[in-house]
Amino acid sequence: MLPITKWPPAFSMLFSRGAAVGSFLTCLLLVGCDNSGRVQVTGTVGFNDGGIPQGEVSMIRFEPASYAKTSDSEVRKGAYGYIQPDGSFRMTTLKPDDGVYPGTYKVCFTVLKSYQSGEPLIPRKYMSKKTTPFEQTINETTQGLHFELEKLPGK
Repeated sequence: MLPITKWPPAFSMLFSRGAAVGSFLTCLLLVGCDNSGRVQVTGTVGFNDGGIPQGEVSMIRFEPASYAKTSDSEVRKGAYGYIQPDGSFRMTTLKPDDGVYPGTYKVCFTVLKSYQSGEPLIPRKYMSKKTTPFEQTINETTQGLHFELEKLPGK
């Protein structure tokens, strides 16, 4: 086979256009056509005294209230977000900031002093789906959620 530089000009031009069109269509598919069904969810987390829950591990989790299959037979997936130093979060299911599947969730938190110690900086009730007082239904893009946590006594 001849190298592309030795092909007749018509073939070289055709190949270049084809590659450009193919690349363009691939970009459109990857960027513009996200049929994931997920919606963006953002908000803030704070303590009832105005502070921000921060440790070496600071996360919010949306755990499906029920693991029943949705109408299209897909099992609902949970989502998570990192609590930033200003208290803000953006939810992720599969890829960073890709949002949450619509549904009802128990909202849980993990705030630990360090990875190694595992020492919680919030009451344990917020860490489990069974004991968290927070539940959130998401049907569409949701911004400005706010969750207020109690501090651990003595912290």
